Amino acid sequence: MEASYTTIRDLKLKVYTTKERTHMHEENSLIKPKIVALFGNPVKHSLSPIMHNIAFDELKMNWFYFAFEVDKRKLEEAITGIKTMDFRGANITVPFKKQVCDFVDRLTNEAHFIGAVNTIINNEGELIGDNTDGFGFVRALIANKLNIENEKILLLGAGGAARAISYSLMKNYECDLTIANRTLLNAELLTQDLEEVTMKNIKSYPLNEVFRIISNFDIIINTLPVDPPPRIIDSLINNSNTCQIFIDIRYGKMLSKYFKALEEVDIKTMDGKTMLLYQGVLSFEKWTGVKPPIKTMKRALL
Repeated sequence: MEASYTTIRDLKLKVYTTKERTHMHEENSLIKPKIVALFGNPVKHSLSPIMHNIAFDELKMNWFYFAFEVDKRKLEEAITGIKTMDFRGANITVPFKKQVCDFVDRLTNEAHFIGAVNTIINNEGELIGDNTDGFGFVRALIANKLNIENEKILLLGAGGAARAISYSLMKNYECDLTIANRTLLNAELLTQDLEEVTMKNIKSYPLNEVFRIISNFDIIINTLPVDPPPRIIDSLINNSNTCQIFIDIRYGKMLSKYFKALEEVDIKTMDGKTMLLYQGVLSFEKWTGVKPPIKTMKRALL
């Protein structure tokens, strides 16, 4: 079953009771197992198999998630194998997210706009390429009780993650968005693309100059693969500003130093772990049409 939605309002999922789960377990023991996969290179570090398999187990579903390290020369063969082996779908990770666009039967609006696929749904033999990065970010905001409606937002970066997040933000919220990037042209191109599909006004700004207007923003989101420029952090710490929340989509110890400095001046912080969780939650929902045990999946990321 394919769960199809692009905004918060579209979520309609089945929630099973304990009695229904027991009945499912009895029925599932008599039917063919359903398989979903992870394709990437490398994949040994991935927590996705643990996260999904403990969710399947808790719901007593006869589903299994396997990780496959794929040679780049055999990527098309691997994607075709989803049909051949009757897998229910797959997750796609680095370095194949862009290439996979050429091997699925069709793309969702999100995947088409972003130009990358991280989730494939096998809908009765039709392979649908989707991208849950942006809506995973929105779900993370909701989980953290962060309301960004009508807020002034600064997005740092104009790469794939920025495309995904900005698209979902503009689809789900009325907000004032500015995109800052080291190469201004890339920010301007992303701004133009967003304005075409959302019919909303979006601004762009050079990254090395944005510290001068940092006091204008309520929320700052870092999608860069590195720390934000020191001038931005220094301006937030040393000057009066309206920033309430600073979000970095990375996670790990590398964030602790500058997050601590921001928290000392009462700016809330959020890392990318919750976004990672909800990317997986969305894949689970799209493959199965079932609401997963989110708390159980979260434990796999600890």
